[in-house]
Amino acid sequence: MQDPNRWIDCREQLPQEEDGDKEGRVLAWHQMGGAMEMQVGHVSGEYVRYWQRMPGYTDSRWISFVDRGPEREDADAQGCVIAWQSRRGARIVHIGNLVNGIYSRWMPCPGRPGAGHNDGKSPCMGCRKRTGPCHDDCDEYKEYQMKMECRRTVNQSVAARSKGQKRREI
Repeated sequence: MQDPNRWIDCREQLPQEEDGDKEGRVLAWHQMGGAMEMQVGHVSGEYVRYWQRMPGYTDSRWISFVDRGPEREDADAQGCVIAWQSRRGARIVHIGNLVNGIYSRWMPCPGRPGAGHNDGKSPCMGCRKRTGPCHDDCDEYKEYQMKMECRRTVNQSVAARSKGQKRREI
């Protein structure tokens, strides 16, 4: 059995049904979106290069909400952590959507595979070069990250406003 906390290269091995959780999901690393939940049969493609098993209930990395809740520093670039929901198991959830009582424990999302944001086999999301790994000093990648963060902030603002409107309508 492989280490459940290790990213597995899709070019070496694709996940099988037994690798998925009870809903058939694994964690997949998407080049633009980071760690995300994905059905076992959908793990492949140009932007999904790595996967790993979803953490189980007995995983030692879980942090109880009784001990402390996640802070922004605990979240990934998209503001998400993995949280445990009793009915559905591990879910990737934005820290702004963690409703008290629905989730019992949480853990940070796993970091990106490898040392740099590009494995040398896929284009960097900023400079689009495939020549060797780019690193965090890639100016184009920093600009790309800023654009994505701005887009996330706008999406969160729109979602917050629409939630407020729905509450008033009820």
